[in-house]
Amino acid sequence: MSSLSSLIVGSYDDWTKSLPGYQLRVLDELVSSGVPEDDLAQQWLSATYDSTTLPFGAGPGRSEYIERFWDEVHDLLCAESKYVDERAELTKSLGVGQASAVACVSAFLAHVLPVSAAAVAPPVAIVFFTIAKMGLNAWCRVQTQRRSERNSQPPVDAA
Repeated sequence: MSSLSSLIVGSYDDWTKSLPGYQLRVLDELVSSGVPEDDLAQQWLSATYDSTTLPFGAGPGRSEYIERFWDEVHDLLCAESKYVDERAELTKSLGVGQASAVACVSAFLAHVLPVSAAAVAPPVAIVFFTIAKMGLNAWCRVQTQRRSERNSQPPVDAA
């Protein structure tokens, strides 16, 4: 993890500049409306658009889908024994630059979740920016705590 930690650096602009203009405009609008940069990924994943498009995760299962996004990114970046080959590929991508790393992780998530790589590229870029600000070890601790708290909650009755 230490090699990843030293490679995840850069500003918001560094991590988002390779996104398509329409995605960057949405993120910039969210920032302009007062959404803290650290909450942008969650906002993107939680967004519902107009009635002619589906929300991320396609409806009622959206919250579980969002949790899977966070869990898979956490496993990729923080779990030493899981995704070893993918983490090695990510380390190589980070050596090339932020755009390459965002593309690498977005493609990985597209395969695992499944979702289009384009749909998750903005939150992936924001996750990397957040990690660059707070450090990988701190981000991993926060995500580990999030998962632990979620798993310790009693299930909600479906009735």
